[in-house]
Amino acid sequence: MDSMTEGIDAVVSVHDHEDFAAKHLPNLGHDVKDFQVYTWRLTNWDELDKKTTSPEFDCGGHKWRILLFPFGNPSLSSSNVVSLYLDHAEHKESPKDWHTCAQLALVISNVHDPTIYTVFPRKPLTGVSLASVSCANCSTFRRVILGR
Repeated sequence: MDSMTEGIDAVVSVHDHEDFAAKHLPNLGHDVKDFQVYTWRLTNWDELDKKTTSPEFDCGGHKWRILLFPFGNPSLSSSNVVSLYLDHAEHKESPKDWHTCAQLALVISNVHDPTIYTVFPRKPLTGVSLASVSCANCSTFRRVILGR
């Protein structure tokens, strides 16, 4: 197996932030102005509200939050999917044409084994322009059981 294949197939933990980013986010050759990881730990999945919002967090000088529909966004899908969104928390205060470019991955991982996870989107969003609207990066994926 060549080193390129080994890097792609290598098992990496979601807690190894630099290695995780190297595996799942391609190097675009740009200077990185901010590298952040936000972890939102959820318990009792089956008891979550139909729409759950994370606490706000800072990245790139802006406030963000994650919107989670653990049983699917009722306006978009059936109940056998998870809908996950990155939301600009300050969109009402931002100028009309505000945007920022970002590279990101939204990840759901197994709390007991951080090498078991689902990354969405499957292909990284690169150079995404996140506008000042709610749910600017709308991502939906099938429900995954992250246990053994």
